[in-house]
Order: sequence, then structure tokens, then C-alpha cells
Amino acid sequence: MTTRILIADNDAFSQARLTELIQSHDHWEVCARAENGRRALLKAIELKPDIIILDSAMPVMDGLGAAREIGKVLPSTPIVLLHTFPTPPSMELEAEKAGVRKVVSKPGTEVLFGVIEKLLRMGPRAATQRKD
Repeated sequence: MTTRILIADNDAFSQARLTELIQSHDHWEVCARAENGRRALLKAIELKPDIIILDSAMPVMDGLGAAREIGKVLPSTPIVLLHTFPTPPSMELEAEKAGVRKVVSKPGTEVLFGVIEKLLRMGPRAATQRKD
């Protein structure tokens, strides 16, 4: 079974790097990429991916805004938020309120594999009920 992942990041290099990392895993594929939160929302509604990865700082709609909107239409889909700088506690709280399951530092994308695997083990229902 293949896990379908949507990536939203306005930086083309980051998008390409994340795509490469994700597709290096045998059972994962990037089903779509978006350059802003609004397009991520539209792609999520259209494709219903298994996991969504959002950059926190994007034009048009940022990652938290996109997470809030996606959560309204796809409440069981786990969302991971990527943040460039060390994440302040206030952002962790805002991310949790927006429906984000995990915030990951962008330079530490290796951590992303573990986060995705953990969310997949939890399943969609558990992923919406437990915050890690």
C-alpha cells in the first residue's frame, strides 16, 4: 500500500528536497505539491492525501491558516508543519489549535521520516485524537 503525501512549500528547492526524501521511501509518494496554503487546501480537497506537510511561512495563506481550513474538510488527515527556526511554545500551541499533529524544524527533515511513520502507525482516527 502506498502512502500519498501532499507537500506545500513556496521554496522550490525545499519542495524538491522533500519530494526526493519522501520518494526515496519504498511505500511513499508525493501525490501533489503546492507553493502556497490556498493551493494546498484545494489540492487536499481534490486528492485527499494520507498525510499533508505544510511549510509554516507561505504566501497567500500560511501553513497554520491552511491547516485550519484543511482540518475543517479533512479532519482525520494528519498534518505536519515545517518551521525554519526553533519553534516557540506559542507556535506549538497555535499549531495544535489549528489541527497540526507535529511541528518539525525544517533543517531537521530527517526527523520527518520518523514523524510520518508514527502518524501512519497511529492511523487517521488516533492521529486526530492524540497530540505528540
